[in-house]
Amino acid sequence: MLLVGSSVAAAGYRISRRTLPVLEPAATPRVVGTYHVHSSQSHDAETKLEDIAQIASSLDLDFVIVTDHNAQLTDSVVIDDIALLSYAEVSTTYGHLVQLGSNRLLDKQAQQSSDILDRVRNNGGLPIAAHPACPKKPWSGRVEGLGGFEIASFSASARRVGGPLFVGLLPTLAAFHLNPELALAQALDRDVVALRRWDAETDPLVVGLCGADAHGRILDMALEMKTWHVVIDAPVSDEPAKLSKDVLDAIRRGHFHCVSGLFGRDPEFAFYAAGAGTGPVGQSGDTVFASEVDALVIDGPRATEETPDLVLLRNGAEIARTRDNRLLYKNPTPGTYRVEVRLPVPRVLLGYHMLPVIFSNRIRVAVDPPEPDSHGLLLPPGMPAEDKAQQQIPATPPLSPEARPDGP
Repeated sequence: MLLVGSSVAAAGYRISRRTLPVLEPAATPRVVGTYHVHSSQSHDAETKLEDIAQIASSLDLDFVIVTDHNAQLTDSVVIDDIALLSYAEVSTTYGHLVQLGSNRLLDKQAQQSSDILDRVRNNGGLPIAAHPACPKKPWSGRVEGLGGFEIASFSASARRVGGPLFVGLLPTLAAFHLNPELALAQALDRDVVALRRWDAETDPLVVGLCGADAHGRILDMALEMKTWHVVIDAPVSDEPAKLSKDVLDAIRRGHFHCVSGLFGRDPEFAFYAAGAGTGPVGQSGDTVFASEVDALVIDGPRATEETPDLVLLRNGAEIARTRDNRLLYKNPTPGTYRVEVRLPVPRVLLGYHMLPVIFSNRIRVAVDPPEPDSHGLLLPPGMPAEDKAQQQIPATPPLSPEARPDGP
């Protein structure tokens, strides 16, 4: 009995001493917020908006995107200098859908319609498939017309890790009171199915968001809001009242990336297309022509204790990886590119598991447009003008004997 007690005490001590790696902060601070948070307007949450704003302030966040079930405010609000953007997570026949940017809540009949994506867009919204690969409520509707996917969702990952009867969450439960952030990290995973569905959509304006799906009932709301952050990669107003519009515009354009706040609020990270001696020619969310791009550039963070992997993917397949804090990929061929920063995350007692803790949005490198020749004809890129002329200018047919100037 004494031996068992000693073993339990030793395990508890080890759990309490295990620390998550911390990613170095960005040299220039950016606007950071949390997406997919539920307030007391949802049937399964109890936290008031005022308390959500207070929690966001304690986490040094600038905005929160509140996604209550089938409910939303008529407009964004500012509480204690925190911008609260309110857009409903509507329950549809095909799964849950966030009508991001729409200030008009669809009625119940419209929420069940087959053309719900069009209805959201007609109301000025960007339809986002919420936790599209969640075991409980995956997205089963059409993909064409979606404005984006939740490529990571804390609630969905916890369900996948938990498995039947949530047995897989036993390490999280065992460690929670001793080391809550380490415990939550055990419930994160890489959502292979959601990422595959996103990668199948080559338009970089189909964005990838990471949602906390925070309810504040079973877990502490502050911890849930820390699981995933949205970092804005665009100029944003210093005034909270104007910040909401700028944040929404940046998300629509794909000018943001996701980071798990368990490893740092705003780690050093950048992903852009660079021209030959001209500096950046495009960032996430942009489409650039192949002739404009000399290299794709990734600047990643350093970390305490563990070294992150910078992973570059093209059309969903890994094409380059480094453990340095910069990756330079020269002369990219046409395709859609994105980045994952993966980190060895300690398990509760022993060992590590690799997790993506930063997701970029995407840059599309497009085939160059046809080039006009001296006659104004559009010529395929890379073909000599004389060869293109032979292909595009049909030979003049010979004149019939009757039509010749000198007659037959």
